[in-house]
Amino acid sequence: MAGKRKLLAQRRKACGFTQEKFAEALRVDRTTVQRWEAGQVDPHPYQRPRMAKVLQVLPDELDTLLTADDTQMIAERLPELNGDRGQGFAQTVREMSRRLVLLDNEMNGLPIADVAVRASEVERVG
Repeated sequence: MAGKRKLLAQRRKACGFTQEKFAEALRVDRTTVQRWEAGQVDPHPYQRPRMAKVLQVLPDELDTLLTADDTQMIAERLPELNGDRGQGFAQTVREMSRRLVLLDNEMNGLPIADVAVRASEVERVG
């Protein structure tokens, strides 16, 4: 299994969750969260979408949080990966990701016609 996942623990804390409250939000036992953060076990595939929503991250970002600590976060590598687009590009991607998660949370359960209308109202990033 992977090494410790400090990034997962940091994100959980940044979202204001203790291990116990995070476990409640995901409907698992606190020891399960503890084992995830220790890298002893991985969350089941069916748990990952809810985990990403609770942590307000995209699925790819969750994958990064679930890697061992020696792996760089993709957001830190964006300037390197995207050449001259640099840090401004990385900030834009993070902001877009954040807005998409918020929009997804807001639209959950609405009829598709309402979602389309609301999506057209979202302001442009940048």
